[in-house]
Amino acid sequence: LDPVWEKDYKFNINDENDKIQVQFFMDDAKIQIGDTQDYALENLVTGRPTYKAAIVPGGKVDMMFTATGFGLDKAPETDAGGLDMLGSDDEGGMMMDDDSEEEEEEEESSAAASGGASSLTIELTSVNVKKIDPKAYGVTKMNCTVILENVTTGQKFTSETMPGLDPVWEKDYKFNINDENDKIQVQFFMDDAKIQIGDTQDYALENLVTGRPTYKAAIVPGGKVDMMFTAYGFGLDKAPETDAGGLDMLGSDDEGGMMMDDDDEDEDEE
Repeated sequence: LDPVWEKDYKFNINDENDKIQVQFFMDDAKIQIGDTQDYALENLVTGRPTYKAAIVPGGKVDMMFTATGFGLDKAPETDAGGLDMLGSDDEGGMMMDDDSEEEEEEEESSAAASGGASSLTIELTSVNVKKIDPKAYGVTKMNCTVILENVTTGQKFTSETMPGLDPVWEKDYKFNINDENDKIQVQFFMDDAKIQIGDTQDYALENLVTGRPTYKAAIVPGGKVDMMFTAYGFGLDKAPETDAGGLDMLGSDDEGGMMMDDDDEDEDEE
């Protein structure tokens, strides 16, 4: 359950707009574990290995991406690790002075969101970024803030800013949901919510099971953000056999020639 490959795979790339997908399988490559995950290339720095991770039920897949012949000359100031699918967002009134502003924003967001019987509760459980190098990202104040948004409806919540590198919130945020096609985004900030660490990460809802909390995680440089998603008034009656955790952005893909019988086929693909 903890294999080590340390093997390089070289891809021909048109430009930074190419998209990389990663899937994780077990049981002789017959069962996909977790969702297919997409990785954008626009924030890679030429010649510098950049850590990427695919979150799967029970753990993660660790990778290093290195751009050759394309990419940035240096990491943008607001980019904190070049993780998956996002740009910077250090502007736009992200600073919060006190809990009153946070509660006011939550009330306004709830009023603006569409009504209906369907809802999604996200428990923001905790963050652990003890392995981060604060100096590398310009962080001077060791505190953490998480922003959760339903980008389909515009409903947004900003957590309380908590001190330290491993804060615990265990706080529920309730979103009004149109249906399982709504998209949730999560952003992680440090230094009084001024510096975004890692990329904005998207979460699809189509594999959630009604009433059953489902673990989600946002991988960020130095650690992760732990959450639980629970669907009410929408979702599946039970988890599909080919879905192994309902993680980010994916459906099942047990068809389509994904099976690998032996090492010979692996070598042929290379």
